[in-house]
Amino acid sequence: MTVCAAYALAPGVLVEPLGEGCAAYSATAGSSHVLNASAAAVLDILGEHAVMSSAQVAQVVAAETGLPAEEAQALLQAVWVDLVAAGLVREAASAVCADCADID
Repeated sequence: MTVCAAYALAPGVLVEPLGEGCAAYSATAGSSHVLNASAAAVLDILGEHAVMSSAQVAQVVAAETGLPAEEAQALLQAVWVDLVAAGLVREAASAVCADCADID
């Protein structure tokens, strides 16, 4: 088993579809952002689940897009940093995740 970062949608985040991506507002940061399809997918997935590890989100993206899990994980690597910095996603406690073993 592997320890991986877990994330949750930040409180007060509002998301509206916009082209292939979305527009998102962070009440915490008081700012709006236009996001690409990858970042929009992360917000959509976290909106459906309370807390998920980065690997679990990558597995959902892989299942929905047909990408190999490793490629989805690599694609989302930079997305996490940007979403946290924008105040749209918050880091939750890291968790030991059996699902992450094959991806990390």
